[in-house]
Amino acid sequence: METINITEVKSRFSEFLSRAASGERFVIMRRSRPLAAIISAGELERLDRATEVTRRLAQ
Repeated sequence: METINITEVKSRFSEFLSRAASGERFVIMRRSRPLAAIISAGELERLDRATEVTRRLAQ
């Protein structure tokens, strides 16, 4: 997982989206703190499914 700052994201957004679609993950930093992440849509779906399974098991 690569960390990137907001300035990098603004200037190279399309590149980061393409790389995320290929499976790379990025954490966007603001003032040396994690702010958000860029992941592929497929990875987001897997995380959502895993969260739902965990939620059901906890009930």
